[in-house]
Amino acid sequence: MLHPAIGGLVIVGLLAALMTSADSYILQGSSNLAHDLYGNFINRQANEKQKMASARLSVVIISVLGLGVTFLMTDITSAYQWALRISATTLIFPFFAVMFWKHATSRGCISSMASALSVTALWPLLSTGIDPAYPGFLTSLVVLVLVSKLTRHSPSEDVAAYYWDGAESHAASALPDAAKPDIALASKTV
Repeated sequence: MLHPAIGGLVIVGLLAALMTSADSYILQGSSNLAHDLYGNFINRQANEKQKMASARLSVVIISVLGLGVTFLMTDITSAYQWALRISATTLIFPFFAVMFWKHATSRGCISSMASALSVTALWPLLSTGIDPAYPGFLTSLVVLVLVSKLTRHSPSEDVAAYYWDGAESHAASALPDAAKPDIALASKTV
């Protein structure tokens, strides 16, 4: 047992660490929603004042949703399991598709993530006894392939399977012209 004063300092330190992490996550989520969602999809001509208003609103929404989750989750283990389920089912297949499959479209990836999130979150309501990650993964993969096959790449997309043919071109384009190898010279010396 610690002296009450030392115990109080330990609790204050833990609460300070909790608050710095929590506000960082809330601000990051708010920034993503304001810039990526609102600025790119909802209002493309949004000025900084409108983006700031949407960021402030999203801080409130994220905080209220977090508060709601704390009332629903009674133990840290189930909260951690749900965080892993949601992040895995929504991110794994779109990430691998972008890295390894040229035909993955942005609409396919976004649809895959939204549908996997919905299925994973709502699956327990069916009371099937099947872990929600399984139908979430299946939904993510099927929707990704179907929507990507049914849609075309937008002009703003960099169409490359990065692992197969994008790594060399991206690495070479990052080099200044003086540092790039001379292909003709290299072929003559071989």
